[in-house]
Amino acid sequence: MDGKLLIEMRKGLSMHVQRFRHWLLTWAFFLPLLWNGQAQATIVVVDPLDVMTQKSEVVVHAVVYAQEVKTDSRGRIITLTLVEVLDGMKGASKGEQLIIYQVGGSLNGISQWIAGNHRFAAGEEFLLFGVRYENMIVSYGVGIGKFKVIRDETGVLVVEDVNDVVAAYRQQGGPMKMEPATPRVFTALDDFKELVRDIASVPAQPKLLTPNLKVINPKALKPLRQPMKPAQPMQPLSPTKL
Repeated sequence: MDGKLLIEMRKGLSMHVQRFRHWLLTWAFFLPLLWNGQAQATIVVVDPLDVMTQKSEVVVHAVVYAQEVKTDSRGRIITLTLVEVLDGMKGASKGEQLIIYQVGGSLNGISQWIAGNHRFAAGEEFLLFGVRYENMIVSYGVGIGKFKVIRDETGVLVVEDVNDVVAAYRQQGGPMKMEPATPRVFTALDDFKELVRDIASVPAQPKLLTPNLKVINPKALKPLRQPMKPAQPMQPLSPTKL
């Protein structure tokens, strides 16, 4: 096959893969939408902090630098938030600029927001657990992954920004428990970041493969060889004349 043709085929395949990922991110993870202010509840699975850290590709302490709301090629409103990294705990470095990608927003008097989705404001300080999407970042989940940094005279608090989502909590040996999400609160920013760094430094445990065992009917087993017959008793020898 011609080399140029092969390169073009690979480019085309890569584009289809990106479009498929975009479709998944938009519809599988970001539904339902808030359309013209009509709210719907979004149910999210709340993972422990260690699971969030291991699954996230990027964990940063950042500040909002700028924001752009526009329509994409499919006519949907999207919000692009430019942030500057103050401290990178995983997948990013201090001083790096990242773009947070969100489907939804407010533009020209029209609001299309995802129920429970995060909102970002200029100058806001926060921590984000996220995954990479093309050259941008998306939050760990709808209403999950963002922690506000609140500074006052008593110190610095880290408060989870859960918005109005219904949380599904995993219960050992039982069904999922669903209730309004309760934000997790940490009383020391530096301790929180150190905890995340410690978790991120531990390699994720590989999943053990379950062997594909086939049940065999014992009656169907055949002996490897026929059983040996018992030896015949020896016959006495006849006396021999000398």
